[in-house]
Amino acid sequence: MESIKVTIQYSPEDLQNAYALHFRKLQPVRSRLVLILGAILVFFGILLVVLQSLSGIISWMSWAFLLYGMLVVAYYYWRFGRMGKVAFKKLVNFHFPFTFTITPEGLDTVGKNVSSNNTWDYYQIAIVTEHMIILYPNKMHLVFLPKKYFSDIEFSQLTDWVRNNVKVK
Repeated sequence: MESIKVTIQYSPEDLQNAYALHFRKLQPVRSRLVLILGAILVFFGILLVVLQSLSGIISWMSWAFLLYGMLVVAYYYWRFGRMGKVAFKKLVNFHFPFTFTITPEGLDTVGKNVSSNNTWDYYQIAIVTEHMIILYPNKMHLVFLPKKYFSDIEFSQLTDWVRNNVKVK
């Protein structure tokens, strides 16, 4: 196959899946720091409740830890579940379709306010899964290509080109 040409109209779900994959693969601990904080607070809240029940002393501190920890965990899951919708509202360029022309030499992108012609050397790393490919030109930007916009043969060819030309995580 010489080239693959596809037009992608991103949705909030596409952004949600891309961000979830990005954080899971590249920042597994950093992206979960709030969740870890909440779990620690819940743990200490439970520990204090048990210690207080053994000693007979009643303190509001254990219940505050427990409640605050549960609120922090709930906030984490609420915020993480809305990330794609929030990003879609803020990133106006994603409201318009992008046309990608993908060749063994690189990736051409054309959108309403975007036009770029990049070789595979431009991308520093990539994440390849069975449902999505994410390409990183630098730490602050990413290009993601969900499988649902490609045929099985096209996505397989794209995966091969990415694996052969970009460092895959």
